[in-house]
Amino acid sequence: MSFIYAKIIDGSINIWADSKFSFKKKDDESQSTTNRCYGETEKDPMRNRYCSETQTEWLERYGIIKNLRINDNIAVCYAGDIVHANELAKEIRYGDIKDFDSLVVVARNLHLKYNGDVDFILAYQDRIDIRLIHIADSECQECVLAWIGDGDVFNAFRKRETESQGNKSIDDIFKATIRDKSLDSVGGFVFRLFYNINENKFEYQGSCELHHERKQTVKTGDALQIYGDAAVGAYSVIIYNSFSWCAIYIDQGKLGILYNWHRANESDFKHRCLNNLWLPTVYHIEKDGFENQIKAMGIYSAISYN
Repeated sequence: MSFIYAKIIDGSINIWADSKFSFKKKDDESQSTTNRCYGETEKDPMRNRYCSETQTEWLERYGIIKNLRINDNIAVCYAGDIVHANELAKEIRYGDIKDFDSLVVVARNLHLKYNGDVDFILAYQDRIDIRLIHIADSECQECVLAWIGDGDVFNAFRKRETESQGNKSIDDIFKATIRDKSLDSVGGFVFRLFYNINENKFEYQGSCELHHERKQTVKTGDALQIYGDAAVGAYSVIIYNSFSWCAIYIDQGKLGILYNWHRANESDFKHRCLNNLWLPTVYHIEKDGFENQIKAMGIYSAISYN
C-alpha cells in the first residue's frame, strides 16, 4: 500500500508520498496475477517476473517514487496496482496526451477500466491556474485537499494532525506517520513535491534526515542513540532539491541513489510492466562525485556541509 497526501497551501500545491515498495504473496491460488505486481506463489515469484534480482533488491530496500514530476507544471501520483500506474506513465511518455485535461481523461479511464485497482492524484499549476484532481472510488473530483492509499494510515495521520492543535507542520506530521512501525503498509523515505511559485516549477523539497532502524534497549535515564554508524543501525539521508528526477545520498554506505527511467541491468529494459516508473539505481560513490553528476540534471543540495 501507500499514502499520498496533497494540499493547496498558501497558493501552492504540496504533495507528500511515502516510498515503500514490496512484492506481496497472493492469498488465493486461483487469483489471476497476469496484470498484478502484487501476488506471487512460492513456485512462481512475481518479484522475478518484473525485475532483475538486483533491481528487486533495490526496490525493496530503497523504494519507488509515487509522486512524479512530469514537467514544470504537472505532477502525477498513484496508489494501488503499480502495473496499471505504469500504463498511465507510458501514455504520458509515448502517447497522445496533449494537455492536462487529456491527462485527466486517460487517468480516469484507467481507474474505471481496472475497477479502482489504481487511484490517482493529478496536479497542475502555473502563474495563472491551479488544479488538484482526485481520482478514486469511481469518481473524478477537483479539490483543494486529496489523499490516496491506505485508509488506516490516513486516519492515523488525521489523528496526529488533530492532536498537534496546529503546533506541528504537515511535513512533520506526515513523516511521523510514515515512520510509525505499527503502520506496516507504508514506510521508506518521504518525498515532498511542491510548486515553487518563484520559479514557476514543481520542485522536490530537499532535506537531511536521521534514521535508526534497529530496536534499542536503554537503561532508565540513558539517552536513545540517534547518531551513529551503519554498524549500530543509524544512518543519515540527504534528499536533494530537484527540478527533475529524485536523488538521495546515504553517507554511511557511500551510496548515491537516483530514481528515474534508467535501468542499470540491461535485462530490466525488457520488463515492460514497470519500465515507465521511477525506480532506484544505486551508485557506490563519494558524495562530491555524486553531486557533480546530478548537478547537470537540475538536482542540487541546499545543505551546507561547513
